[in-house]
Amino acid sequence: MIKYNICKKYYEEHGNLLVPTNYVMDGVNIGSWIHSLRCSRKSGIGIIITADRVAMLDSIGMIWDSHDYNWIVKYNLIKEVYDKGENVNSIKNSNIYYFLSKQREKYKNGGLKEWQMKLLNDIDFCWSRDEGWNRKFNKVASFYNKNKNYKFNTEYSEEESKVL
Repeated sequence: MIKYNICKKYYEEHGNLLVPTNYVMDGVNIGSWIHSLRCSRKSGIGIIITADRVAMLDSIGMIWDSHDYNWIVKYNLIKEVYDKGENVNSIKNSNIYYFLSKQREKYKNGGLKEWQMKLLNDIDFCWSRDEGWNRKFNKVASFYNKNKNYKFNTEYSEEESKVL
């Protein structure tokens, strides 16, 4: 309970339990303890974590898989762009661009989880550069077939003139 209460205090101060492994608070290395809890729950070896203890830790914001948590945080930034009607495949922010590039690489190597692929598909993520190019080409071709020209101007609705 001592470590739990210190972790609760950490959560109240920081808003999460993403505690660095070597973090000491009130003379206790809670970072190491949190890390041990995560490993034990994942492997079933080590610290015994009862359902009651899981519930207690969950109530103060325990993050059981920091990699999945960080992935979701980055995904939510990209989803905000998508929800505004912007093309997520054209994001210029270097951190997000790097994240998206890593997802393409992981996809090619079979390293993405099914739920991650589903979420990325939900925001029209392009899995390859060719796919993105083909989508843009098809939009231009569709616009041309409808309007018989490539002139994107104010005569057309915002949706009609949106090509990228």
